[in-house]
Amino acid sequence: MSRRITFGFMKGSLTQKLKSMTVPIANSRHYSTTATSKPNIPASSRMGRLLTGTVIGLVGGAYASTVDEATVSGWLFSASKIANPLFALLDPEVAHRLAMSAAARGLVPKEKRPDQEILGIEVWGRKFSNPIGLSAGFDKNAEAVDGLLGLGFGFVEVGSVTPLPQDGNPKPRMFRLRDQGAIINRCGFNGDGIAAVAKRLEAQHEVKHGGKAASGILGVNIGKNKTSEDAAADYVQGVHSLSQYADYLVINVSSPNTPGLRQLQGRNQLKDLVKKVKAARDEMKWGKEGPPPLLVKIAPDLSKQDLEDIAAVALDLNLDGLIISNTTISRPEVVEINPVSKESGGLSGKPLFSLSNDILKDMYILTKGKIPLVGCGGVSSGEDAYKKIRAGATLVQLYSAFAYGGPALIPQIKAELADCLKRDGFKSIYEAVGADCRGKSGDFTYKSICNGLKATNLHMTGRVALRFLKDCLNQKLKSVTAPIASTRCYTSSSASASASSFVKPKLPHSSRKGRLLTGATIGLVIAGGAYASTVDEATFGGWLFNATKVVNPLFALLDPEVAHRLAVSAAARGWVPREKRPDQQILGLEVWGRRFSNPIGLSAGFDKNAEAVEGLLGLGFGFVEVGSVTPIPQEGNPKPRIFRLRDQGAIINRCGFNSEGIVAVAKRLGAQHGKRKLDETSSTSISSNDDVKHGGKAGPGILGVNIGKNKSSEDAAADYVQGVHTLSQYADYLVINISSPNTPGLRQLQGRKQLKDLVKKVQAARDEMQWGEEGPPPLLVKIAPDLSKQDLEDIAAVALALRLDGLIISNTTISRPESVQNNPVSKETGGLSGKPLFTLSTNILKDMYILTKGKIPLIGCGGVSSGEDAYKKIRAGATLVQLYTAFAYGGPALIPQIKAELAQCLERDGFKSVYEAVGADCR
Repeated sequence: MSRRITFGFMKGSLTQKLKSMTVPIANSRHYSTTATSKPNIPASSRMGRLLTGTVIGLVGGAYASTVDEATVSGWLFSASKIANPLFALLDPEVAHRLAMSAAARGLVPKEKRPDQEILGIEVWGRKFSNPIGLSAGFDKNAEAVDGLLGLGFGFVEVGSVTPLPQDGNPKPRMFRLRDQGAIINRCGFNGDGIAAVAKRLEAQHEVKHGGKAASGILGVNIGKNKTSEDAAADYVQGVHSLSQYADYLVINVSSPNTPGLRQLQGRNQLKDLVKKVKAARDEMKWGKEGPPPLLVKIAPDLSKQDLEDIAAVALDLNLDGLIISNTTISRPEVVEINPVSKESGGLSGKPLFSLSNDILKDMYILTKGKIPLVGCGGVSSGEDAYKKIRAGATLVQLYSAFAYGGPALIPQIKAELADCLKRDGFKSIYEAVGADCRGKSGDFTYKSICNGLKATNLHMTGRVALRFLKDCLNQKLKSVTAPIASTRCYTSSSASASASSFVKPKLPHSSRKGRLLTGATIGLVIAGGAYASTVDEATFGGWLFNATKVVNPLFALLDPEVAHRLAVSAAARGWVPREKRPDQQILGLEVWGRRFSNPIGLSAGFDKNAEAVEGLLGLGFGFVEVGSVTPIPQEGNPKPRIFRLRDQGAIINRCGFNSEGIVAVAKRLGAQHGKRKLDETSSTSISSNDDVKHGGKAGPGILGVNIGKNKSSEDAAADYVQGVHTLSQYADYLVINISSPNTPGLRQLQGRKQLKDLVKKVQAARDEMQWGEEGPPPLLVKIAPDLSKQDLEDIAAVALALRLDGLIISNTTISRPESVQNNPVSKETGGLSGKPLFTLSTNILKDMYILTKGKIPLIGCGGVSSGEDAYKKIRAGATLVQLYTAFAYGGPALIPQIKAELAQCLERDGFKSVYEAVGADCR
């Protein structure tokens, strides 16, 4: 493809694009409903796009086919860093599930580079290519053993596995403390159970013996069911069912999330348990390799006496190892400033490092270096792993750091660990084990460590290692060696291979062909984009609205507040579809002297700080309400504060007016207002079109501004007055929010006397300002659904007496309808919105329409998720209707759907306009 054709294509495309594009908001106050003409793109330009895309794909595929696997592997590990921030946006448990699924399907990088020789170590007669492993808790159900070992871990531990499947504790049960690099979990041994895990491991075992398994060692961690009355029987069942697939077994008696489990760490209880489990293991038939080693995983929250008791049991019963440690129920000072630290459960990550290291040192000394220890807790770097080893660990495990750092962390830690060993003059892991525990008297030396290992039949000397390497060289082995120590042991590549001797693999011709086909596919995708550019904007916009349905499930995987933040950010940047299709005439109406192209609006609470007004109105809403805005910025209530009830189509929030404050919002609205005025002045041709008069101060649609009070404010009226003085000039209507359940004392302002005094002051503040021909913006009050009949009568009386311009019915409810009570999330405090609120809010709407005699425009809000729902709100007395929760679940595609369904409902029942249907059920 010559540069001449390429540049010709770019020039032609840009020229045509500039000629064909129209300014959709030429008049900031007019929502243009005219169809956009289809751009006339030359055939030569289209062909140029097709050829360019295809050639780029082919060239990229051809180049990729020439690169060796080790280099590509390095690229992939580096590329994985890009995905980490995206995973960090997800709900913690969803992120974990996705990561597991990716590893199980091989959608993770595979380590092709050999580990450095200095990292190799033999323990329990099994050769580890490196001492860095993945802790139990990540792959609970043995779904991704090969994928995880392929990342370069020296070993992976699956589980904890319980005899019977169990769901674990209620969600949410995993919480991030990002600033502290920590995680709190209270999962409670959620798992598929022994039968499912055994079946999975058996299938992998058969594949492994065919020589296809990844390199590394497999550990199986066994737990007990929450409702079990015989803990020992549970562990024995685990041994009988799973030990044949394990390179080592772990008795987990230290999770803080299963009631009574940690009591098994007591001297007598532990001794009895270990005896029974060892007996169960030993009574099984084993080949030359013998039974798998048995380890116990202990807690970091143990007294000195507890540690002495555990060490005594371990030595007395010849336990094969200890894992130190599990999560902690304590909260180190470094995490106490984080409100998430108040969540119950076990804390893991960086704050656990010092505590677990101290326990590790104590146990190494108490066991006299005779028992291999696995160090776990807070390891996030090679230096951390090195400190664990110097404290007495023969092997080291990761968990939280891997959750935050992803696959790229593994080669980084291994490289740093090797550097640490070389820096301090150690020639192997063995020499460094327990280095910080060796006293001046030399009680613990390299010789004593080897003697300790030998006592447990685990001795490996430097001579054996050298002899093995020499034999490999003499035999001129050209590929990965066969399994050495155990048929259960996942084979590892030669640790002696060096970068200088690494031979670039000859890729099969079929592999290159596959990459070329991939490149061609990429080219065709680009060509498809070229075709899409020839379609008119209205049609293309419709495609984009439908395409958002694919994105919605991904947003559903995110933490609710993160998903909300991303959605607002996308709308603010214009990364959302823009509605180019005109609304049906039957949906148009005029309220407060302002023309609405349709009665479907977005409730306050979504765009709290007026960041995405134009983007949201561009989605096709008839109006958008921003806020609630408070005078002074405030963070709101502690996180987590938004909770999904997916099955019920509901949300609970206790945000508490988190806001950037009046000044920031006014500045943002002022900038948007100035831009629109400039557009309005320069677009006289469109301004003169009398057929298109929809909209208000926000351009395409109507803008409402919802005003709140600060949590610490002692003068509520002063807060609302300040909001009016600062923001009313940018608003098509104003809302006094006195009904949020998340600001203490706010709902008391709905009382007859309090409401009357407040409305008088706010009306006076608005009316004393200078206004042009349009007059001041209408003033509305937003009320709660949790009101008595008397409360409603009082509010109606105030509204009529003071000629209030409207009411919004309603805010969220503090009640919990029967339909949500089976969901454990319903126990969370805060306001409930969504489908369960529909009936309650619609009944209040009917009552208020009757009480106000239909004289005051009402906005129906609460549980609207379809055009039929919107129609029922209108028949109940609403002139306008607002969405919130349904939009959070359904996304942009829901808006045209609701509008189309609403129009059908009106036509079906013989109504010629929205006006005719308002209050039809109350007549």
